[in-house]
Amino acid sequence: RPFDTPGTYRDYLKDCIALKLNLDDREVLFPPDLNAAHARTISQVKYKKNEAKRELFAMECRRLKWMEWEQDGLLIRLPQDAAELIAEGAYLHHCVAGYADRMADGKTTILLIRRSEAPEVPFYTLEWLNGRVQQCRTLRNADYRDDETVFHFVEEWIKKVINKRKKKAAQTAT
Repeated sequence: RPFDTPGTYRDYLKDCIALKLNLDDREVLFPPDLNAAHARTISQVKYKKNEAKRELFAMECRRLKWMEWEQDGLLIRLPQDAAELIAEGAYLHHCVAGYADRMADGKTTILLIRRSEAPEVPFYTLEWLNGRVQQCRTLRNADYRDDETVFHFVEEWIKKVINKRKKKAAQTAT
């Protein structure tokens, strides 16, 4: 059966090369159903890419573990994985799910603020970027500055965790 389009076949071959499939194998080189084979290679490439991102995400979270903190009935912690960010965004009706790749790549830091008695229930989501709070949002993008308790908690976290770390790094450098 002729291939549906040259572009599909070209993309399929690129995927085969990326997946290191044996192009000497006629079944790989000329699959009986190009569209089905292409769908499989797309899925495999996507899985491998996501697998690499998952590992980068986990490494970034291990590197930033020092940022976690708890005080006065609130806690701030790192997400367990990108899936938690997706659930966070769905629960709070904001766009944090789109930040998973940036977090994995070390381009931003996403932290989750929770009530201590309910550490798994989304409350606020904080983005830390360039040494400051870029945004901190709750349900439907309401800002943390509208909640005195959360605002005070974040300010204390900056003083007691972030600034303490900066001070320690400066002392080590001298």
